[in-house]
Amino acid sequence: LLIAAFNTALTYQRNKIWKNDYTLWSDCLTKSPDKARVHEERGVTCTELGYYQQAIEDFNKAIRLNRNYAKAYYDRGTVYGMLGQYQKTIDDCSEAIRLKSDYTDAYYNRGNAYVKLSQYQRAIEDYSDVVRLAPDYAEVYINRGNVYAKIAQDQRAIEDYNKAIDLKPDYIRAYSVRAIFYFNQGNKESGCHDAQKACEMGNCKTMAEAQVKGYCR
Repeated sequence: LLIAAFNTALTYQRNKIWKNDYTLWSDCLTKSPDKARVHEERGVTCTELGYYQQAIEDFNKAIRLNRNYAKAYYDRGTVYGMLGQYQKTIDDCSEAIRLKSDYTDAYYNRGNAYVKLSQYQRAIEDYSDVVRLAPDYAEVYINRGNVYAKIAQDQRAIEDYNKAIDLKPDYIRAYSVRAIFYFNQGNKESGCHDAQKACEMGNCKTMAEAQVKGYCR
């Protein structure tokens, strides 16, 4: 009983100190202020909590402690993207890729940043690298397909949308995106089919908009 009571007391004390991840990593920093990983982990937690400036400061510290810390560059780039600082996202993801050439998420985020800056060919190149590294990643086909649609490469766009659905048949976003593509092409029948499919799976926004425009019943 004494052992159980002691363990309970320890658990309570630990929970009191580590009541959330932010407190946990802050506590770790007081004990290990020169560990890059601890700064990086707290930065991730700050990002999740919406404390973006503090997250950047933590990632900066992690990078100062370890200049080869690819994930810290990637994580900082992610926060810059959330703040709309897309060139900084590109710069940080590029450094992460330089340090880790198969960093799939860094290619993906950099591709998204290139899209925001209307650098479509570069976005396609990054998304294609994601496809090469992670061919079963359905989301990247949607993003690349959207870029192809923007530059009027319609056949490649539809091929990517189809591939996303082949990989993930319950992918609601893919049906909604392909429906919009079909509507833009004047193919109301196929668009309504996809919009209805998305609605059946829980997202009726595209169908509702199509009905307002008179595309679907």
